Amino acid sequence: MSLFIKHILAVGRAERLLIFRTAKFWVLSGIGLFIVALFILGTTLATIFDNNPPGEFMLQGTDALLAMYLFSFLQAILIIFIASDFRKTEVHSRLDQVMYSRPVDTASWVIGKFWGVVSSLIYLNIALIVLASIGRIFKWYFTDASIGLQPAFIYIMIATIPAILFMTALVFFFVSSLRLQALSIILPIGFVAAILFYFQGKFLGFFDYACFTSPLFASDLIGFADLGYLLYQRLFYTVFALALLCFSIILFPRPVQNKKLQHFVLLGGTIFSLIAVFLVLRVVQMEKELQNWRKDAYAFQKSLVNKATCKVSHYDFDVKLFGDGAPLQATVQFSIKNPNAEPLAELLFSLNQALKIHTLKSIAGETLPFEHKFNVLNIRLKQPLTPADSIELILTYAGKPNADDFILDRLPDQDDLIRKREGPFLRSSISSWLDNDFVILPMESGWYPIPGVACGYGFRRRPPKNFATARITIEGPAELHYITQGRQISSDSLQGRYVFAVEKPVPGFSLNAGPYKKLSRKFRQAELALYYYPQHLPAIETFSEIADTCFEAIETLLDEFETVTGTAYPYPQLSFVEIPTQMQIYLTESGVRNTLLQPGIIMLEETAITGHNIEKEIELRQKKAKRRGRDDSIRKIKRDVFIDFMLDFLLPYKAWQGDGTLNSPLKNYLHFQVDIQNPVLHRALEVQYFERC
Repeated sequence: MSLFIKHILAVGRAERLLIFRTAKFWVLSGIGLFIVALFILGTTLATIFDNNPPGEFMLQGTDALLAMYLFSFLQAILIIFIASDFRKTEVHSRLDQVMYSRPVDTASWVIGKFWGVVSSLIYLNIALIVLASIGRIFKWYFTDASIGLQPAFIYIMIATIPAILFMTALVFFFVSSLRLQALSIILPIGFVAAILFYFQGKFLGFFDYACFTSPLFASDLIGFADLGYLLYQRLFYTVFALALLCFSIILFPRPVQNKKLQHFVLLGGTIFSLIAVFLVLRVVQMEKELQNWRKDAYAFQKSLVNKATCKVSHYDFDVKLFGDGAPLQATVQFSIKNPNAEPLAELLFSLNQALKIHTLKSIAGETLPFEHKFNVLNIRLKQPLTPADSIELILTYAGKPNADDFILDRLPDQDDLIRKREGPFLRSSISSWLDNDFVILPMESGWYPIPGVACGYGFRRRPPKNFATARITIEGPAELHYITQGRQISSDSLQGRYVFAVEKPVPGFSLNAGPYKKLSRKFRQAELALYYYPQHLPAIETFSEIADTCFEAIETLLDEFETVTGTAYPYPQLSFVEIPTQMQIYLTESGVRNTLLQPGIIMLEETAITGHNIEKEIELRQKKAKRRGRDDSIRKIKRDVFIDFMLDFLLPYKAWQGDGTLNSPLKNYLHFQVDIQNPVLHRALEVQYFERC
């Protein structure tokens, strides 16, 4: 065995030396060097000498991630030309028979060649990461950006290495079986073209060996979002590459030296092929089961749309986060009323199916029968609830909500109907998150029982709203900030216990938590609070010397909102909370499911925060004012910068950012106070108010 490995390493070392001397490899290296320099050095210079590049480039290591993304894209194609030479050198030099007569078995020879190609490309990627690290150090020195390179390393492990293994093995297989280098190049290039122009993300993305179209964008807050089937796909290509390598050994044009080894390699190739087939079938089965479940769940909820529903007047939440057993554990006591003219024998609620119900009792301790399926909690009362009567129930449950299986009526293609910036290239879309000390649970995720069903209303009406008050008790890590509706009435940071009171009825409840830094100020209309990741806004204290002027500007903006809408801000607090850039807004059959806007809460994508280099903006405006002979006093410049800073939050509008109404506070003025059933009217009033402001 030691001699077998020694032969592999020796052949691999010789193959690397041959590759390092080829023009193809140096062309690929030059492309990688240019891309890294462009993304690292280019964005650094843009930040130093001009205003900020887009906020995505200020996230931790995102520029390095994007550099490796683009290089991996090109590398996955150019590797075809490098790997196709693995027999060419010996054949052209007429040394193939001499080389094959050496006491090295075919398996050692092919595996060594394979390792030589793969290792040379891995070494190149490592060299580029080192170069990117040096560039990040300069960026950290000049712009205070973090040095974090973890996203780039994760991308290489998930995307780059399986792509290198597969394409190298595929080319080896074609060279061994077809024995024509030109054909061994044309076929893989045709496969790549088919991916780019036809397959793309079709067929669960199993043809996309290089992650050309896979959403892999990292966030500072949560890292990579749900990777879904992508990890299965990457494992498939890794295993399939090993199978192709085994078959390349079997088909290699050389007499068999060791029949036992040949049988062993054939057995290995068969086993790896079966594992690869199993992975594909497993994912197909999982996807089929999921789609069938979603189809049945949607049909089930649609059949219940016209059933009479109850109303909840008050919730008493007792929520424990990141405890033993489940990331979310909740006990909810809720007061239920019957607003209908007929008695109710069954109570329908929407509750995320991923949450496991432990107990359901009346306030007197009587256990009630229930059924929880297809995101619908059906409670069967022993005595019907008469009109205008009420009952109190206590529900305990735990788990991790799966929002992807809760919003079932989302439309598949919304590009022409909703414009929302999706970050550089591609990214995944999530509507909730509960992991790694970050909590983002909008009411649309079904993390608590909501009267009625969540979908199935079609195009002509929206799901009815339930306005309720609440008392929310949260237990969790003491180092986190917790944001929800209402005002905080007590806190015990030693025990990690916080209590909020929602005194004005709201149509829904959300929950955010994270290691945020908080800035807040009480205004005449409401208290404004900003919860942000400390590394994203290090220069906010720059405005401290003009605080009074800044506060006057905010109050004026709130007065303008009140004048335009004709309504005073209805809640005691308006909180701006930073969230990962993967959070998404969905268009559904019954209107926009805007998970970024909640009663009294506006969730801001982290790129909206990182896109503000306050000190640089002040410096640039001062230079511009001097050139034009205008007032360049530091207090005035800071005031102007602050007003623009707040306008981006309160009235966001830039052509490349898409629809500004999707994360402005106008929805809080109207739609979180009035139950508008018509989805067109609901959206039209929101847009109208935004344009008037």
